[in-house]
Amino acid sequence: MTSAPVPPPDPSQPPPGRAGRSWLHPDLQATLAIDPDQFSPITSRSRLASFRYALAGCLYMLRYQKNIRIQAVASILVLIAALWLRISAEAMALLIVSITFNWVAEFTNAAIEAVANLASPGLHPMARVAKDVAAGTSLLTACSSVLVGLLVMGPPLLARIAGLPTGR
Repeated sequence: MTSAPVPPPDPSQPPPGRAGRSWLHPDLQATLAIDPDQFSPITSRSRLASFRYALAGCLYMLRYQKNIRIQAVASILVLIAALWLRISAEAMALLIVSITFNWVAEFTNAAIEAVANLASPGLHPMARVAKDVAAGTSLLTACSSVLVGLLVMGPPLLARIAGLPTGR
């Protein structure tokens, strides 16, 4: 016995069990009514499998994305320098957040490029826009991180070089 295919939800209706939520705008109701399991062939119900997929994405980035390997080395060097300079916990947290934003921007850039390549194997102007904007995000984040690094590590580095006490 084969089961009948499940029809897609009616966007004009609220999600099941939410009929009393008429206070939600119809656009919100329509989005909430969409069950991703009906549209995705790879929806994981296992947290362990989801973790493996995420790890595979990280390893893919390290293996195939040159900028991530450069960024990994730069991240390690910045953190070693921060420890050497004995910066405060708050300053270290700021560096870690900045470094993380860089990694997120690079991962997002690679994902957008992969989707653009998949959706538009030929040279389409909008695919180029998507890829250029994603790359611009990485550039903007990198510039911001350099400024954060200079503001956080510059004064203690200059003090260390000049042989002055850092006051920390």
